[in-house]
Amino acid sequence: MFFVHESHKLKEKIGMGKKKKKNRYTWFRTKIIDAFDFSKVEQRGIIVLLILLLILFFIRFAVVYLHKSKQPDEMDMADLEIFLQQQQHHRDSILSTKKWKNTSKNNYYNTKQSFKKKTLNPFPFDPNTLPFSGWVKLGFTEKQAQQILNYNSKGGYFHEKTDLKKMYSITDEDYQVLENYIYITRKEKTKKEEKPLLYSFQKVEINTADSFGLQKIRGIGPKTASQIIKYREKLGGYVAVNQLLEIHIIDSVRFLKISPYLQIDTASVRKININNASIKDLIHHPYIDYYLAKSIVVYRQKHGNYADVCEIKKAVRIYEELYLKITPYLMVD
Repeated sequence: MFFVHESHKLKEKIGMGKKKKKNRYTWFRTKIIDAFDFSKVEQRGIIVLLILLLILFFIRFAVVYLHKSKQPDEMDMADLEIFLQQQQHHRDSILSTKKWKNTSKNNYYNTKQSFKKKTLNPFPFDPNTLPFSGWVKLGFTEKQAQQILNYNSKGGYFHEKTDLKKMYSITDEDYQVLENYIYITRKEKTKKEEKPLLYSFQKVEINTADSFGLQKIRGIGPKTASQIIKYREKLGGYVAVNQLLEIHIIDSVRFLKISPYLQIDTASVRKININNASIKDLIHHPYIDYYLAKSIVVYRQKHGNYADVCEIKKAVRIYEELYLKITPYLMVD
């Protein structure tokens, strides 16, 4: 009886343990996994993925630990020895270079020990006209000579002796050796002869004047003249001087300045025959939009040709100001 009772208690403990584990898994599913609405297959996939990530994480740290604890073999020691020898060689080279520079600097004015005076062969020269062979003859390398000539070919000019010090190929020591041999021919600046602008004080007819004729008026430049002619072509000609205010680059101040020197001859104005013009022909004019053009054509198709331009008032309700603007450009046959 005692053993039966003990075994019964043990089963109860195992059952309670399983129940707790089940409750924990159920809580994990409801709170974490089911919150994202995953299926059972997706849930298993996520768990497997997390396990793989943990394995990779531990492998990574294990590799690093083993690499740190690994003792260098004979090959590693040989490579290390070669590396240290190379570093010592570079260090010795740098120290010897610095030592040579200091020695050269201290003995610069000693002609027997001066490296620059031994290599350069100075002679009187103009750096602006000296050819390639001349720079080589002075003692420069072909590469240095080409760099100096490239500066000249790109428009560079030596105005003063000290301008040579700006060249990368010429050091301060080079300049000190060559300074007394440099002479520069002054470049005379030629003044361009400016043609005086002859402004006209006579009036210019803007329907026939070309760009050059319009520019004779003070206040009209090439751009303004071009815009005046361009707008004249769209209109078919100007019928009033104040139409120039419709050009965006002519403000009231400029208009008051140029208007006294302008005049208009309406004989050359191009007109549109409203008895045979199409909608497309009419809307080419800046003052006529599509609605107005269509009304003019539709009225003509229903009632026949226009006897007079004023009949367009019957075709569409048009305000007086617009009527007065467009009638100089309309005609009937």
